[in-house]
Amino acid sequence: MNTYYKNIEEKFLAADEMIEVGDVKEAKELLESIVMEDPTYGRAHNHLGWIYTVHFSDYKRAERHLKLALKYAPDYPSGYKNYARLLLDLNKPDDMLELINKALLVPGVNKALMFRFMGVAAEMKGDYKTAYKQFRRSHETSFEEGWFDIIKEDFKRLRKKVGLASWLVLWLFVKRNA
Repeated sequence: MNTYYKNIEEKFLAADEMIEVGDVKEAKELLESIVMEDPTYGRAHNHLGWIYTVHFSDYKRAERHLKLALKYAPDYPSGYKNYARLLLDLNKPDDMLELINKALLVPGVNKALMFRFMGVAAEMKGDYKTAYKQFRRSHETSFEEGWFDIIKEDFKRLRKKVGLASWLVLWLFVKRNA
């Protein structure tokens, strides 16, 4: 990797583009050089956290980088999304809910995704009523085409867990208290 970059931002954008085209190994090396040069460059920590989660399943390194991403770039929405995803993978619903409550205050955070994560966290804890409510909130706040298909799968999974009779009771309860 002998490419010259004018500044650290240009280097980060190059790494981001490498990720987009699937050159994760080169992107990882470039991102590591960024955090060596500037350990407080939060967005690079975010991308490294994502890489360690998705491509290496190295959750310890991923968590370290994602915590640093939130510390140094607290207004960068992707850090919350990626850390919430890691906490989901680690089966830490309480930590995920705490993180999401902070994330919902950050401009640009995908609220529909955060509500969906809240629903999944509630589902993991066996709180199906809250899960249902959060999946509904996710659906209601999304403007992305195809999002309803994702939420529909969440509802389907939830319905299988609670059974049809309980599902109808849950639906009526939520509808009445909405």
